[in-house]
Amino acid sequence: VFFIVQESKDFMDKDNMVVKSRGLYLYSHGEDEVLTVSENNINDYYILPDTGKMYYYVTGEGLYKSDIESGQSERIYDATKDFDMCSVSSDGKYVYLSNAKYAFYVYVKDQWDKKRYVVLDMDGNVVNDIKCPNALELYFGDERYLFCRGMGSDKLMYIDKKNIETATQWTDVFSESLDL
Repeated sequence: VFFIVQESKDFMDKDNMVVKSRGLYLYSHGEDEVLTVSENNINDYYILPDTGKMYYYVTGEGLYKSDIESGQSERIYDATKDFDMCSVSSDGKYVYLSNAKYAFYVYVKDQWDKKRYVVLDMDGNVVNDIKCPNALELYFGDERYLFCRGMGSDKLMYIDKKNIETATQWTDVFSESLDL
């Protein structure tokens, strides 16, 4: 079992808030021990067990692709001002980065229009950059859809992954607002 230990300090004070990870760890049930995989400030990771690959995001550095067996890692996407802390997901064809966590920690509500998904191929090349203006939440969904919940009207919206390389517009799941 892989896990991250995160700490936060001064969470309610946006000017002095610190959110930091102690690293990524592995619990081996068979050996009944915890091993350190990385002591970097990793804020999220995604494992593709069929390929033996892991993708993890290091705050201030970017996205790494790692071979679990050998432990060899390489940075494949550099952090940017708007993508300094990301959530990571993958469907095996693309890697998805969401900056919603970073936007929540750093930006005030009137700047949440900076939330977005970056869609990468498996080697870290940008395939699409999907804006999610004023989204309350971003959800990775499943193998078919990405989701977001809009601010104000509480609309649940989706993008079909069949069009993930060119998609820019969100489609409402329901015609009316939801209480999510």
